[in-house]
Parts: sequence; C-alpha cells; structure tokens
Amino acid sequence: MEDIFVKLENKVLSGGLLSFKEADMLYSVGEDNFMQLLTSASRIRQHYREDKISLCSITNARSGKCNEDCVFCSQSARHNTDIDVYPLISEEEMFKRAEAAAGFKTNRFCIVTSGRSVNEVELDSICSALVKIRKKFPNLRLDASLGILSKESALKLKKSGLDRYNHNLETAKSNFAHICTTHTYEDRVRTIRRIKECGIQICCGGIIGLGETEKQRIELAFELCQLDID
Repeated sequence: MEDIFVKLENKVLSGGLLSFKEADMLYSVGEDNFMQLLTSASRIRQHYREDKISLCSITNARSGKCNEDCVFCSQSARHNTDIDVYPLISEEEMFKRAEAAAGFKTNRFCIVTSGRSVNEVELDSICSALVKIRKKFPNLRLDASLGILSKESALKLKKSGLDRYNHNLETAKSNFAHICTTHTYEDRVRTIRRIKECGIQICCGGIIGLGETEKQRIELAFELCQLDID
C-alpha cells in the first residue's frame, strides 16, 4: 500500500492529476493507512502552498429573507430559524467593518449577502463601498459573495476593486436537486465562469454531509478541478 501512496504522491508533485479511480481508492483506505495518506497530502500541500495562510474576515451585509430553498441554510425564509433579519447595511457601515478587519491585520475582507442575488441599487452601494475601502486600505484584498451574477454585474465589481468572488457549488451535480430546487447547479456554474471571464479570482467549494455518497464527494472534487478554481 505504501508503494501506491508514493507513486500517486509523485504523480501529483510532478504536476499530474489523479484519476477518479485513484481518488476513489485513496478515499477507501483503512485506519492502518490513514497516517500515510495524511503525510502524503501534507507534503503535496507544502510543495504547492508552503506554510501560507490567508486570513479572511467576512461581514453579513444583508441577512435573512432569502427566497431560495437550500436545505442547509438558515438564511432561507422557508426555514424556521432564529436569525437576525435586516436589509443591506449602509456604505458607511461596510466601510466601518472593513476598517475593523484591517485593524485586526486580516488579509481579506468579504461582503456577504443573503438571497439569490443583489439588485442594481444594492450592487451600486456595494461597489461604492468597495471603491472607498480600496482607497483607504490598499493592502486589504476585497472579496464578495452576492449570489448569482450577470456578466455586467461582475464587470462592475471588478472595476470597483473586487479581487475575489465566493460562489460554492455546495454539492456534486448528481446530488444538487436533493438540496435545492429554486435554482440549478448549472446556474452556479454559469456564475463561476462569468466571474473568471471578468478577471476576478473565484473561491469555490462545497459542504460535506448533505446526504451525498462517498463517490459524490469525489465527484464534487473533480468538478471543482475542471472549473479551474483559484
């Protein structure tokens, strides 16, 4: 088994990609081989990313009343959850929160909103805040997670100084209909591609434990790889 770990580790270290079959085999290793798997993963991470950590501070800029029916999300109006509900905060409040993040010496500041997307007025307010934050704190990287975006909206965010956009796939394509029916997996993929086309970095992942199978977890990993996530 150790020889297989060494072979696959060297394959990835030399720039190769695992096949689905190889990933499935690694997912199935028992406890006796787990530390070897962990050690190989650590060496790969060290090779490509070293010991670097990027600290991101997020702010909930609009909370609750989301019309989407994502089964895992407390922001959905379809679920009975005890959360704060409020509209988009002011530009001044966004700036104040970014200032606090900069004071903590975080690397990134992310504006997050509930809901399927933001309207034009909300987008303009966020863009205005981004411009002010960028001017005052040029070393603070600016991120946002505002739901599904058009290419025009993405370009506006780019021009306002946005560095990175978060938009998760949430789960594998084959499992998506079980966790959300108000938008599709393809809606999310289209937004990711629009963001990349506009020259904005994309942050994307998923959630483990949404009723998916082990193979669907591997499927999600391969889908993320195919989208060339930053």
